Amino acid sequence: MQRMRREEWCGYTRGVAEALEKADLPYLEDQNGAFVDGYFSATQNNRNGRRVSAAVGYLSNDVRARPNLRISSQSHVLSLIFEGRRVVGAHVQTPGGVQTFRAKEVILSAGAVHSPSMLMRSGIGPAAHLSAMGIEVRQDLPGVGENLRDHPGIGLLAYITSDARSEDAARPLQISFRYSSKITDCPSSDMFTAIFSRGGWHGVGKRLGMAMTWVNKSFSAGRISLQSLNPQDEPKVELNYFDDQRDFTRLKDGLRFITGLFDTAPVKQVTRTPIGARLSERAREASAVNFKNLVKMGAAGMMLDGLAPLRDSIIRNKISEAPPLAEMMADESVLDEYVRSTAMGIKHLSCTCRMGQDDDPKAVTHTDGTVKGVDGLRVVDASVMPNLPRCNTNLTTMMIAEKMSDKILNA
Repeated sequence: MQRMRREEWCGYTRGVAEALEKADLPYLEDQNGAFVDGYFSATQNNRNGRRVSAAVGYLSNDVRARPNLRISSQSHVLSLIFEGRRVVGAHVQTPGGVQTFRAKEVILSAGAVHSPSMLMRSGIGPAAHLSAMGIEVRQDLPGVGENLRDHPGIGLLAYITSDARSEDAARPLQISFRYSSKITDCPSSDMFTAIFSRGGWHGVGKRLGMAMTWVNKSFSAGRISLQSLNPQDEPKVELNYFDDQRDFTRLKDGLRFITGLFDTAPVKQVTRTPIGARLSERAREASAVNFKNLVKMGAAGMMLDGLAPLRDSIIRNKISEAPPLAEMMADESVLDEYVRSTAMGIKHLSCTCRMGQDDDPKAVTHTDGTVKGVDGLRVVDASVMPNLPRCNTNLTTMMIAEKMSDKILNA
């Protein structure tokens, strides 16, 4: 794990920290210690400025050299193989053609979108949906693809003055904070905000700070369903971020909170022109790593350092595609429309093959990951979570995998 020491924080981060202190949010030494409101150096699973993925963390050279391990990259699972009610293998499209792999046990670890999709294409899922798709129902499990969860979020950008910027491009996330919305029927520490000292890799991005806030304990649920029988086709993903009004109310509250932070003296000293951040197609194109953007965004970045009227015009008319913050804060209807049209996920998709007891009609898996009513098959990924935790799902998923591994070894 990696944390940035307080003495390494840039001026922008220190300004936000001072504003948080004034808002009665204390500094916490350890993000993962006492689960209370406060701000902290953001914990990241990075090493030397690079993310440590599960592959980097677990697939060492020694592990890769094991004679009982075969890694088939650039491959796509086409279907599971059944003998009666037991799964005995899979047909896989590999670069060398379709291959059949057989095993004593098959483990799906394709994530909250594709694990339920594979189950449904194999006849495991809601009977009505499978029959409508022309799929033979092997096991009627109504919960497959249901209960899709994520942390809905929204962001804010601001120009950072030259003396307050970070020169550390590898570690843009310096601090984060939790706070309680105090909305009725919501738990404590149910909101989370990450403070980034850079908004992107290019010349414009390194001049923009960002605050990304999200509902840390969401109640809304969506679903995954099939759109075709072709395993190469993506399923239909319905996120339903605001299926529960409490989530919509709190995300609006989150945008108000960070807007208020950027209107405090400590943050106003190191930033200019705060704006809503909307991930539009134009923004995606500008974020692509290529020579064109290196030149184009580099020139635009230098223009941002010019006269204030020019900077404000570029930010408001070229970078931002959002209504002015003052207008959103003054007009509830403008704020409502903006939040509904701009909210995005934090890529913490989970819960679509949730574990549960045998008498739970929407449970898909047991606590050891085995699929209800099917032999020789487990699901081991974020989809088995019964609910979305108030944290990043990366380490949570690794913990699930470790626990499932113990159960498999002790079976």
